[in-house]
Amino acid sequence: MYAEQESLRESNRKIIESYFEYPHNSPEQFALYAPDAVWEQPYYRPGEVFAMFPSEDEPMPELPEGFEIPEFTPEWHWGPTKIYGTDDPNFFFAENTGHGLQLSEDNALKAYANNYILTCELMDGMIIRYREVANPLNLMRTMRCEFTPLPTPDESMAKLIKLYEESKK
Repeated sequence: MYAEQESLRESNRKIIESYFEYPHNSPEQFALYAPDAVWEQPYYRPGEVFAMFPSEDEPMPELPEGFEIPEFTPEWHWGPTKIYGTDDPNFFFAENTGHGLQLSEDNALKAYANNYILTCELMDGMIIRYREVANPLNLMRTMRCEFTPLPTPDESMAKLIKLYEESKK
């Protein structure tokens, strides 16, 4: 049993390694996904899960004639990737960086980079769930979205002290 688990873990690890070696969004990369695979970005759009491929339940929207889906991240490159196995031979964590160009709301390509923690769940040698966790503020900066910066630890402490002092009056 243990030898079988280790063999499966090693086989699945090679699939994940190849995922990050193939060009981004390439046919070779897509071939690693099961037909019903899901892809998640839990911190960009909390609660949303995207199906990797259209299905009968969620078909691809009808596109106007001649319309082509743009490449949102052309020239994307993954940096060195660390892959961590778990007790489950079908589940892996990966840690890496990615950089390239990002298509922005104004259709301009802008430099974009982020740090990623990814989870990959496999079944029968195919990726069935891919979860990408990154800092959404980096994407917001690239898109030139305005947001209120978080306070520094010193600002937070000063505010807490002020609130405490005001409560004692």
